[in-house]
Amino acid sequence: MLPPAEAALHKEEFIRKVRGRQQLKVVRRTVQLIERDHPLLYDLEKDWFETLGKLKARRTKAQPVRSGTGEVEWSYYSPLVVFGVIVMVRILLVLMR
Repeated sequence: MLPPAEAALHKEEFIRKVRGRQQLKVVRRTVQLIERDHPLLYDLEKDWFETLGKLKARRTKAQPVRSGTGEVEWSYYSPLVVFGVIVMVRILLVLMR
């Protein structure tokens, strides 16, 4: 579990990286699944999930990221990975109680 200040930074970064309607759809579906299948987890992070539900698509294109080898990689899924990690940590914490 992260300290609140550090968690807030990761959440802000996640929001900045969510672009386009397709990513937004995936995020909203994930939030709906968590609300339906894991209500305790949803209650722990209700404000965060509601914020995600209010996000709007931005019209900017995804920017390529250069790896250490100089190859261009598209980081389309990186916001989803961060979101998934946060969710999984929360689920584990709830299950450990």
